[in-house]
Amino acid sequence: MFDPSSPPPSVNNVVTPREIRDMIMDITLDFQKKMVEYLETFCIGQFLTGAKSEVSESVENQSQDVNYHDSTTILLTPPPPPCDDSCKDCVWKGQRKS
Repeated sequence: MFDPSSPPPSVNNVVTPREIRDMIMDITLDFQKKMVEYLETFCIGQFLTGAKSEVSESVENQSQDVNYHDSTTILLTPPPPPCDDSCKDCVWKGQRKS
């Protein structure tokens, strides 16, 4: 049980916000360079599966397949309308939460 009068539990190997600030401001540390590189990845349009050129090439190759469907032009199948207790053959009935 939580006791507000007791000191908070300590967590080992945790860097404080002040320590993070100091590491970011210290240009001699590799931390600053790695942090900036990490933040820059948000601005250059990288994908989880590769660079933009790699993803574009992969999509171009996949689009040649006769079974390919452009994911930007299709919609998922919506679920059926809600059922009530009179529904006899409902596939969703067992999955509903009461």
